[in-house]
Amino acid sequence: LDAVRARADATFGDGALERAGRRTRGHLRFTRAGKRVLELALRATVAGPAREIGTVQLLAGVLSVDDARLAAVVSAVCDDPDGLRAEVDRAVSGWAA
Repeated sequence: LDAVRARADATFGDGALERAGRRTRGHLRFTRAGKRVLELALRATVAGPAREIGTVQLLAGVLSVDDARLAAVVSAVCDDPDGLRAEVDRAVSGWAA
């Protein structure tokens, strides 16, 4: 058990096993960029034909937020962010499914 605890502490920080057993109270915190992504996803949903926020609307929110970390992720997984943005805009507005 000591070896497991030491490995968990080394990997996840001191007291990792104790923290894992606790329930969190309240709500989860979002970063400013995360809140903006959700807001823009909601706006995309309301503006388009969809009646629920789905992956396309969330992706539209991600692509619309000016955040260096999001831009780095998009650039790492996509060779043509502008083309992706255009495809997502068409999908959100109902021109493509």
